[in-house]
Amino acid sequence: MLAAAIGERGDGAAVHVVEAPAESNPEVILLQSANRKLVNLALEELPVGYREVIVMREIEDLSYKEIAAIAGIPMGTVMSRLARGRELLRRLIEIRMRKAS
Repeated sequence: MLAAAIGERGDGAAVHVVEAPAESNPEVILLQSANRKLVNLALEELPVGYREVIVMREIEDLSYKEIAAIAGIPMGTVMSRLARGRELLRRLIEIRMRKAS
């Protein structure tokens, strides 16, 4: 889908500008792909208990209650694993980004 905007040139004449969406920009696509790969590699490094609750919450968009039922753990454990898992994931991503630069 293309985005259209109407602006002005320096001489005051109206200009109709049509821009391709950011998703079709090759540079944006490349960066999104690299980010996805970075996150997936970091997710693989997480201990299974953290990884499963993060995937269920952030990717599958399940509620804490649904995650607790599926994983067979108390809801408080879901919340603590999410908090700890997110922090560990953030650290793993930071480490990978430092190594890449």
